[in-house]
Amino acid sequence: VNVSQRNLRPKPNFMATVETKIFKRHKKADSTYNIKVRVTHKREKKYLDTPHFVSDRQLTSKLTIKDVFLKKS
Repeated sequence: VNVSQRNLRPKPNFMATVETKIFKRHKKADSTYNIKVRVTHKREKKYLDTPHFVSDRQLTSKLTIKDVFLKKS
């Protein structure tokens, strides 16, 4: 295989990564936070709002979801 043939190989297609995100600065007056979904693809990030809200007792000190029921949804 010469050098030019090696460069013709297709690059692998990687899937987007998805994770939940809670922003401390988005705390509402009723002490709840909106759950955001962060989608990352090709180093580009987009944050999507969800209709779901969590309270302080459902979060860890680092604002990650600790409620088992919410993690499974």
